[in-house]
Order: sequence, then structure tokens, then C-alpha cells
Amino acid sequence: MTAGQESHIKRIIRTFEKQALPKFAAGAKEHGNDLRDLSASAIAEHAREEALDGYIYLCTLIEKVAELEIKNAKLREELRCLEATVATLAGVTSAPFGG
Repeated sequence: MTAGQESHIKRIIRTFEKQALPKFAAGAKEHGNDLRDLSASAIAEHAREEALDGYIYLCTLIEKVAELEIKNAKLREELRCLEATVATLAGVTSAPFGG
């Protein structure tokens, strides 16, 4: 594993550690029971619902990224045009008068 990869996974683990306990506590409060007391089928159903939520979030994120990539490409093209215009104007204004 490279130093960059190790740093990356350590950031992910730290983030998980910071978020897991509050999320678990909120879920326990919301559902009013101990997850371990649920039946296997109830746990499976909750997991399926959470997976569906995650899938919907992921699909939405993919759409947003695609939209941003298109917008970014358009902005880059506009910037290229502006840079070309500035370069042209700079060339015109740096020429001597009457030249």
C-alpha cells in the first residue's frame, strides 16, 4: 500500500469512527429497541430498506456528478474562448499605433 493509499484509508476509518456511534444511538432512539433484540427477518428487512435508500442516494449523486461534469466542460470552453480573446486583444494593443 502506498503512503497516499494508507492516508486515504485512515481518513475513511477516522470519519467512520466519528459517525458510527452517533448514528447507532440515533437509530436506537428512533426505533426504540436494541437491534440485537430484533428477529433475523426484521433485521434483514431494515437492511434492505437502508440498501434501497443508499442506492437512491448513489443514483442521485451519479446524476449530479454527470451534470457538474457537463457544466464544467462548458465553463472550460468559455474560459478557453475568453483566454483566446484576451490574447488577441493583448496582441492588438501591444502593436504600435498605425502599425
